[in-house]
Amino acid sequence: VAQKFQRYHDLSPLPRATSDNIWQAMRPVSVTATRSIDGTTTDIDLGSYNVESANDVATKTFTEDGMYTVTVVATDAAGNKDTKTMPFTIDRTAPVISMTGVTEGAYSSNPVTVNFRSVESFFDTNNVKITVERKLEGSTYGRTLSFASTAKTSNMTTTFSEDGDYVITMTAIDRAGNEAETQT
Repeated sequence: VAQKFQRYHDLSPLPRATSDNIWQAMRPVSVTATRSIDGTTTDIDLGSYNVESANDVATKTFTEDGMYTVTVVATDAAGNKDTKTMPFTIDRTAPVISMTGVTEGAYSSNPVTVNFRSVESFFDTNNVKITVERKLEGSTYGRTLSFASTAKTSNMTTTFSEDGDYVITMTAIDRAGNEAETQT
């Protein structure tokens, strides 16, 4: 699903003339944007267009993942200027999660250290959940581990030393609703 930028220009702060040709006296409206992802910011020149009526609309479709800021600048013939900005984020990529350090079905007489990893460009909105179920002598013990996404690639290591059969499940979902493939 593409994010569409559609902006009706609110020129109310600009002086109003009563002439029918005020729109012909407008200077072209300029539209610029920036796209940031993974620490890289790119300037996007969306050009300019002539305003012919109070309801003119410019449309641009953004499809790539990134944090965008679109800036529209309108200037009338007298040099009065109005600037509007609109930030938004496109995130169509699911987080990538993994667990290493343990093999499914393995037995160990020593503590087992498991490494958890999450990779997500928009990590500050990433919700990673790690649940641990331990079964021992007919009883089941459950707990949730706290995992903090602090960078594009976030890691956590936990050592399991208590006797029992463990089932560890790791899930992640980002703010846009993209779900990682569950790791068990």
